[in-house]
Amino acid sequence: MNGDDVRRRLSSEEDVENTRAEIERIHNLGINGVPFFIIASKYGLSGAQPAETLVEAMRRAVADEDLKD
Repeated sequence: MNGDDVRRRLSSEEDVENTRAEIERIHNLGINGVPFFIIASKYGLSGAQPAETLVEAMRRAVADEDLKD
């Protein structure tokens, strides 16, 4: 997003309902801190993680998808 678009959105009600719905969805999943990574809607990683941990979660998600095919 460019700066003008960001300023316009911040000064309007645009996306407010979508943002509230997303916050509610996240809270319903039990997520209450940042950072929190959701990978392939299956793996959740809470807190700061080493890069290798993120890579491994992504590899597992890809492998899981490959098993489905």
